[in-house]
Amino acid sequence: MNKNDLRFKKTEIAIKEAYMTLKENSAKPIKVTELCEKAMINKTTFYAHYETIETLKKQICQEYTSKLLNSCAHINELLTNTKAIVNDIYVLFNKNEKIILRLYENDINALVNDVEKELLKIVSVSNVSEDTEFAVKFCIGGALRLLILNPNNEHLDKTIKLIERFIESL
Repeated sequence: MNKNDLRFKKTEIAIKEAYMTLKENSAKPIKVTELCEKAMINKTTFYAHYETIETLKKQICQEYTSKLLNSCAHINELLTNTKAIVNDIYVLFNKNEKIILRLYENDINALVNDVEKELLKIVSVSNVSEDTEFAVKFCIGGALRLLILNPNNEHLDKTIKLIERFIESL
């Protein structure tokens, strides 16, 4: 099947939109049958696009996380304006918490991994050293777990100060 074909692209959009609609309305895992019904396609068409429903889920989660992070006003200031970027991420994730947790089916590790990957793409573009990239990954993973598991302003302020001290020491 030609992935550049307009029909292929339209079907791809229909599948993703159907998945998002189902997730917005329910936290339960989605079955291929209900997705196909919502997207108005048959199972053969679904499997021509995705190997499994899990493959689709991972792709949608990664795309959603990427879109969310890239909408942060200070995303390009990751290493220079810690307070602004952490605040941006904190606000965005709190604002979109329901759909994020539904998309990731409460798998915090998968969420943190996707955020790490996306933020590391941004850091890698900045041509930083391997040590700095490692430190950023360490900060991101720790900070996200702290903020996701204990979302409140006191933890936010402590996390920002900790990251700032850590980055200054690089």
